[in-house]
Amino acid sequence: ISLHNFSFLGFTLIKSGQDDSTGQTVLILLGILGAVYGWLLTTKSQYINTRKNHSIQTLMSSRLSSCYIEKFDLLNQISSKHAHAPLTYEQYEALDENEKLAIMYALNYYEYVAVGIRFGDLDENLIKNTLRSNILSTYHFLENIIIERSKINNSCLEHLKALCQRWEHEKKGIYIKIC
Repeated sequence: ISLHNFSFLGFTLIKSGQDDSTGQTVLILLGILGAVYGWLLTTKSQYINTRKNHSIQTLMSSRLSSCYIEKFDLLNQISSKHAHAPLTYEQYEALDENEKLAIMYALNYYEYVAVGIRFGDLDENLIKNTLRSNILSTYHFLENIIIERSKINNSCLEHLKALCQRWEHEKKGIYIKIC
């Protein structure tokens, strides 16, 4: 390819020996533009990989945590004891302190996950494919507690509520954006 008669955006390359340097300027600008474009692509790729890696680390660290296992085992016992029917606030108040702590631990963990999804720190598809049924079933089991806590503080577990509502609508085939 010969660049002797090349023209771009009104700039033309000239033969060596002439004193106009606009052609070289265009080549330099094109080189810079190519480098910036390559940098942007690399940055986007790194962002996607970092987000997925962070999501997997979050999932694995929770699953390997003895505290997580203990609290969620206790939550499963509470759920079984109440025949998986939604827990009323009165039933919650009647629980012992360790059971209440297990419930709040689970809700806070899922709120953390919901915040990570909402602000793009966690990969939603990965989390949805691994935790969706757990999050939704826990949400429905503890929905009365969430409602009562929200009466005291409106922003309490707001991200978890928004995430569960959105996933419920998606499950029914209704796609809405809840901000």
